[in-house]
Amino acid sequence: MNAPVSASTTAASLTSFSQLFGRNIAGCTIHEIEIPLIQRDYAQGRNTENVTRIRDTFIDALCKALLPGADAIDLDFVFGDVEHKEDEKQGKFYPLDGQQRLTTLFLLHCYLAWRTGVKPQEQPWQHFSYATRPGTRDFCEFLVRCQPAFCGLLSTWIKDHADYLPTWRHDPSIQSMLVVLDALHEWFSVRTPDVQLAWRRLVSDDHPAIRFHLLPMKANGRTDDLYIKMNSRGRPLTSFERFKAQFEDVLKFAHRDQVDSFAQKVDTEWTDVLWPYRGDDHLIDDEFMRYFRFTTEVCAWKSGIDFMDNTRDEDLAERVYGANATNSAINLAFLFQAWEALKGKTISAVFGSMFTSQAGLASTPLLLFNSFDTEGVDLFHACCRRYGTRQWTLAHTLMLYGVLLRFIHEVADDVFPTRVRILRNLVEASSDEIRAGERNNMPKLLLDVEQLILNGNLHLVRTFNQAQVSNEEAKAAMLQAMPLLVDDLHQLEDHDLLRGSLAPFDLDPKHFGQRAKAFITVFDRSKPWTIITAALLAKGDYSRQKERWTAHQLAEFGAPTRNEPWQELFRGRKGEPVHPASAALMALLDAVASGNTLHSVIDSYLNAPSTPVSLR
Repeated sequence: MNAPVSASTTAASLTSFSQLFGRNIAGCTIHEIEIPLIQRDYAQGRNTENVTRIRDTFIDALCKALLPGADAIDLDFVFGDVEHKEDEKQGKFYPLDGQQRLTTLFLLHCYLAWRTGVKPQEQPWQHFSYATRPGTRDFCEFLVRCQPAFCGLLSTWIKDHADYLPTWRHDPSIQSMLVVLDALHEWFSVRTPDVQLAWRRLVSDDHPAIRFHLLPMKANGRTDDLYIKMNSRGRPLTSFERFKAQFEDVLKFAHRDQVDSFAQKVDTEWTDVLWPYRGDDHLIDDEFMRYFRFTTEVCAWKSGIDFMDNTRDEDLAERVYGANATNSAINLAFLFQAWEALKGKTISAVFGSMFTSQAGLASTPLLLFNSFDTEGVDLFHACCRRYGTRQWTLAHTLMLYGVLLRFIHEVADDVFPTRVRILRNLVEASSDEIRAGERNNMPKLLLDVEQLILNGNLHLVRTFNQAQVSNEEAKAAMLQAMPLLVDDLHQLEDHDLLRGSLAPFDLDPKHFGQRAKAFITVFDRSKPWTIITAALLAKGDYSRQKERWTAHQLAEFGAPTRNEPWQELFRGRKGEPVHPASAALMALLDAVASGNTLHSVIDSYLNAPSTPVSLR
């Protein structure tokens, strides 16, 4: 049960930003304001039409209140909790509602202090910080030390300062603060009021121009819970904002030594990884949460932890990384590795060097049959945008996991292309084994991926389509006998009707090359495939019998224009020592390789004495 929320014995009082520092509440003197961890980013500097309108109106109201003879402005209630140690009389004020207003007031105080020559570091209100991101906290300290030159954009001077860190460009709160500082400077530059008078009205002890009603609250040690309750009357917290605070709580109980590392990395190094994939809002919160969900679900499957698609991120994190979780330390290590392995890489270029979505003659980069319209073959990008949607499948999860294993364990460049090609072939042939209704197979499939990518142990792959596993072993044996066939093999595997499965092929090295070329010629996409069906039937009954749910028998012969029936026909199945289409297909390909056309093959059959008259 959540801790009760109640007002303290101290009633609401009218105060200003500067007066809040040094104010005594229930025997505790406020020395510092800290925006709690659970709070969202500072949003008043976002460059959307609605936010820009609100920002301009708010800044105009604040600054006009500082003009001579203007009425003071009240900013409604600011709720907060005051915390202090038993042996200390000073404490921190944690605003539970009013973060956006207080941050803007901090920036206004900084700006007018700079303009009037007042040193912010000598003011009580210098102790204003954020717990949400280490970068935001450091930036607030940086502003207090600044003394900008007021020529051009204020943000340009700040970003050119030697102490301005490059990583701050990824912090949405910092970028919002820069926008607001520019807006303040523009207001004062256009109207040129007396800044000395404006400063005195801002920090006046008797008649401050900007005030608010302070209402201390008791959170009984549960500031996060209290904030969530209060925030429910406004904009809901994002998944990332809730996650960041609650996941650190999970780590405090289970992996205390990793709390600081996570807090630092999530706002710096891992932000750098995601920054190229930020959305139109220039935020990466949703992208982070989708990749977090991917890595966490992989850990859950590997650890045998049950979950549903609608299991909340916070609950799943507790089950996977919590103190009572199975393989908790191993899972957390993988979470970190899945991020660290991507650091310093131009990720889109790396995936582009490994994969392609365009069929061609070259065997590298590897053709992906399940690439994305927007993200292409960049599986990391697609994961950040599409994980948890219908566009992202378990097949994508297995492929991305294979790539991450390569990065994490530094699989050698001379073996990875072969192993990932085999993985692609297995994934394409195993739709029955990995479709969404067979989620219980994911732990074993992930283990198969590890055996293949890390060790090349194809013979230990147990859960992928076993007919395809046998086919991969047969292909490897053929290449060992005649390595020069590798280009023919790869081109055939990349054909859209085969998708890695050469189950209907006789892999005799003596004939494979010419048969591969003949297959490419026969299944020319520019021509209808009806005549292929007739030519194949001229060489034998190549159909695969299939029983429908009605108990009627269905014979599979392919289709005139559609790919899927041919893909299904050519896919190997468990329990078929010889593919039913093998004899007819090999005979047809041999005939074409010898110079026959499909029409001549059909005519030869129809004119043969053994052909029944009814078929002629």
